[in-house]
Amino acid sequence: MLGAPLVLAGTGFGVASALTGDEDPRHEIHTSLEPLNERFAEYTGELAEAHWQAYDIDDRGDRLTVPSPDHRIRVVGVARLRTGGAVKAMDGGATFFTATPKALPDRLKPYLPTDAQWLRSAHFDKLVAETDTEGPGGSEVCFDPQRDLMYFDLLSVG
Repeated sequence: MLGAPLVLAGTGFGVASALTGDEDPRHEIHTSLEPLNERFAEYTGELAEAHWQAYDIDDRGDRLTVPSPDHRIRVVGVARLRTGGAVKAMDGGATFFTATPKALPDRLKPYLPTDAQWLRSAHFDKLVAETDTEGPGGSEVCFDPQRDLMYFDLLSVG
C-alpha cells in the first residue's frame, strides 16, 4: 500500500512511504528531502541526501493503550549536505563544541560514520527545534564540517 504525503502531528514533516505486510511504520527509513529542506535549508542550503525516521515516541504499537492528547514526534537521521553546507550552518556566530550524537535507532546506524568529528551548538539546536532543547529528550543537531554531514534528532510536540 502506498501512503500519501502526510503531516505528522503538526511537525511540518511530510512523509511518503511504501509499507508491505507487517512492517512497523515507526522503523521505516525515509529518504525524501523536501520535509527536511523545509526545516534546515535556510541554515544549511539544500540537502544532497538523507536517511531518517519519524515516529511518535509514545506509540508502543499497542492499540489497547489510551492515546496521548499530545503527540511527541521524534525526527532523527543523517543528512549529507551540499559542499559547504556545514560551514554555512556553523557561520552564524554561535559557539560550537565537540559532541557525541544521541543513540541512533539501529536501522540508521549504517549511515552514521563512526569516525565523524561532530560539532554541536545549543544555539543552533534552538534555531531548528520546535520544543525546549534543555529538557530530557530535547532536540540536537550536530555537524561534521569535513564531510558536510549533519546528524539531527528533533522532538516535536503537537
